[in-house]
Amino acid sequence: MLKQCDGGQRDSGDGSVEVEELLDALCKALGSQSYILVFDGIWDINLDWYFRLKERLEWCNKSNQSRLIIITTRLHGVAKRMVGPNNLYRMQPFSYEVIWDLIIGRSLYRLPTEHPKVVKMKDEMIYHSHGLPLAATTFSTIMQNRIYGEE
Repeated sequence: MLKQCDGGQRDSGDGSVEVEELLDALCKALGSQSYILVFDGIWDINLDWYFRLKERLEWCNKSNQSRLIIITTRLHGVAKRMVGPNNLYRMQPFSYEVIWDLIIGRSLYRLPTEHPKVVKMKDEMIYHSHGLPLAATTFSTIMQNRIYGEE
């Protein structure tokens, strides 16, 4: 991220960069531009770092709609500490129908729903996806390899 922000000018060679340097470079690179910044799959947080980033980017400033920060996590407590209780959006798992559509129709090679392996595994794939699209698309890839890999 730092190299993209300032061309790697602050890189010490050993890959270590001070947090303040990263924050400075990121804030300078974003400046007054519109942006969407995604922190995906946060499991553990350094609240001090996020609070400093929040202050510099003013991510809770509702008046600036051209700046958006999205934080994804499966841990409710982590999300609540990062954005506060009023900014939480709890995603519901996808329905079985949507998951099945993702499994059978993910790519150019649509799974044949009548294929014996697909028929046999349908309910199990839907159940084990737990409503998560990544799991469904993974099952889709596995089934495509099993079915089309035979030909």
